[in-house]
Amino acid sequence: EDETVMLYTMMPEAGVDYEFRQEMVHGLGVVQILPAAACVNPGSVWALAVGWGTAVSITEDFVVELDLVDGSGTIFHSETFPISEWPSSEWSENTLAWGTYALTMPEGLMPGEYLVDMSLSPVNSDWVFNQSETMTVPLTVSDDACENGRLPETAVSLELRFGDDIRLLGYETRQDDAL
Repeated sequence: EDETVMLYTMMPEAGVDYEFRQEMVHGLGVVQILPAAACVNPGSVWALAVGWGTAVSITEDFVVELDLVDGSGTIFHSETFPISEWPSSEWSENTLAWGTYALTMPEGLMPGEYLVDMSLSPVNSDWVFNQSETMTVPLTVSDDACENGRLPETAVSLELRFGDDIRLLGYETRQDDAL
């Protein structure tokens, strides 16, 4: 890899090309997790992008459950999302897929330190299922403007990725006559 050429494997292999950061159920786990922000305001939306991977073929469809939890373990808000636009029951061994989830913060949520617990549940409730592992992401809720919170109303909104760690959500331009 250099500044003009980048190589990707066309047939990634679990344990060789990627590892699970957390195996959620047998053979299905989180490869990468990208929270949009570490701070959020009450009433706003907090986004989470998750890179999923498999080590075995998945035969069931799963949903992602996100629970907003305080330090004492009280769940303040929960939402459920499809794991991906691509149903997990179609994922074969060594599959990589992305899921994006937008958790809406309650309007009257008190400022403080919270956790977002992420777990999986099968869509088919008749399926015999051992509890999913939980992955936790810390989150600060603040009444003050979060530096990584809402975009200004005058900003041009977009969604660009630069590698794995940087996302450009929008931009704003202005002309400075001093130059």
